[in-house]
Order: sequence, then structure tokens, then C-alpha cells
Amino acid sequence: MHLVDTQNLLREETSVASFMAGFKLAWGIARELETDGLYSFEQEEAQQSGRQYELEGEG
Repeated sequence: MHLVDTQNLLREETSVASFMAGFKLAWGIARELETDGLYSFEQEEAQQSGRQYELEGEG
């Protein structure tokens, strides 16, 4: 019974460690993306519309 309890404890510790590693990775990626500015669909659409307007004005 002691062996089964030890195995369960190790599985639990491994699961927690895996979750924490994934969370830290996701948090780091989010922070890096945030330094470049958060993505905005509306802003991208406005920029594309502005470029299209400029191209039409040149032609």
C-alpha cells in the first residue's frame, strides 16, 4: 500500500510541475507579445483601409 501511495504522490507532483511549466511558458509568451503591442483586429482593418486608400489615390 505504501508503494501505491508513493506512486500517486509522484504522479501528482509531476502533474503540478508540468502545469506550472506550461503556465510559465504561456505567461512568458504573453509578456513578449504585449511588449510588441496587443493585437487589434480593428486597428489592422483601419491600417489596411488606409493603405488601400493611398494606393487608389496614386493610381
